[in-house]
Amino acid sequence: MELIFFKNIRQPHFDNIRKVAKVTVVSRKNGQWFVEGKRVKVPPEGAIRWHVELKYPFPTLNSREGVILANSKQRQRKILQDAGVSVPKTWFTKEEVKSYPVLCRPQRHARGSKFFLVNSEKELKSVKSTSSWYFSKWIIKEDEWRVYVGGGKVLTAFQKPIKGHLRGNVRETGWWGDLKMPPKEICELSVLVTKTLGLDFSGVDVISDTDNHYVVEANSSPMLLTVELAGIFKNYFTNV
Repeated sequence: MELIFFKNIRQPHFDNIRKVAKVTVVSRKNGQWFVEGKRVKVPPEGAIRWHVELKYPFPTLNSREGVILANSKQRQRKILQDAGVSVPKTWFTKEEVKSYPVLCRPQRHARGSKFFLVNSEKELKSVKSTSSWYFSKWIIKEDEWRVYVGGGKVLTAFQKPIKGHLRGNVRETGWWGDLKMPPKEICELSVLVTKTLGLDFSGVDVISDTDNHYVVEANSSPMLLTVELAGIFKNYFTNV
């Protein structure tokens, strides 16, 4: 089966998935359609939507609504918290914050960027925030996972190294280690989050302290960092 992805911006995961499957990349620029960089009048049917483009009528695995929720981290967090899913305690205005330290995050953020730690009410008052910011309890994490979910089950996961505690992510470490299955409780939590947000597949970030597991966020377009991971997703896409 050929895999057809709709994506405006090329990312490294296409290079990985091309090593395990035939892939066609459909894109749109300046009102024109392109297939593998060549302009066409009509794009092919059956493209898998891999990112946030929502206005074109492509079949998708992840629903439009799910993609919207996944890309507004603030709205995503509120839905999960209201649903009783285990997330770090979160406030959505500065006036609601009741304890410190807290992480200040914009509505849209990615890959460990655009957020910072606030340690006191005085520091919080100096933050120039709008309704697009939210504030979450600082968790001293002992463990962190990126869990890949598809079709209601965990496909695989990375156990992330914790380096530079605030941003212990692939940008700083360059590598997350080997793929392996996480503990049962983290698997169940990741599947629950994916279902709650209406996603068919996702990359869920989970942190743990000494007492509990917490969902940081779910991603509707998780990067395929390795050829092995690309192969797992190729098998998933071709069998759903």
